[in-house]
Amino acid sequence: MDKSEYIILGNAKNPIIPLLKEKIDNNDSVIIEKVMDDGYEKYMIIDKNKYINDVKKFMKNRKTIFRNFYSDMPRSNLTINGKIYISPKKALDELKKVPSDLYNSVVCMTTASTLGYVFELIYKYYNDYDNFHLTDGVKDSTLHISVNTDNEIPIIIKKKLSIINVINGNKVEKGQIDIKIILDINSDNNAIISWKI
Repeated sequence: MDKSEYIILGNAKNPIIPLLKEKIDNNDSVIIEKVMDDGYEKYMIIDKNKYINDVKKFMKNRKTIFRNFYSDMPRSNLTINGKIYISPKKALDELKKVPSDLYNSVVCMTTASTLGYVFELIYKYYNDYDNFHLTDGVKDSTLHISVNTDNEIPIIIKKKLSIINVINGNKVEKGQIDIKIILDINSDNNAIISWKI
């Protein structure tokens, strides 16, 4: 097999085994799989700008962005520069440390709206499976968001969900999925989504 079919994540000190890549959509999103003892973990590399723009399309103006932020934050665990914030106002004050031209994008990407595009891609990946649904019905399903306002402005988003089937109108849990999204707002890097079932 041609080595160009492989992607290597990690580095010499902490390598991740090269894995076969699979294109999954017209935007050249790529899936790679890491087989583990207790299952597998998948990584999806997606276009960062397309992802951010998808989130922003539901928040057309500054007022909508901040309304979403104030609505979502009480249901989230938001950490900025290593400190957990409970007050939306104080969190927004801390986020003002980012360059002003990136501020709205950073605030958008610290709301629950960041999950819609990701869920859509995961559903699309599993589109061969009938009756595949994701739901919040698990303990510790809180949305965890971590932001660092320095340099590349990395944002890490984590969410735990149940995988369910609906059988005769009843929900049957088939397992859990841990989703993690990593993106650097102020860099040329693409975003990485990983999930483990």
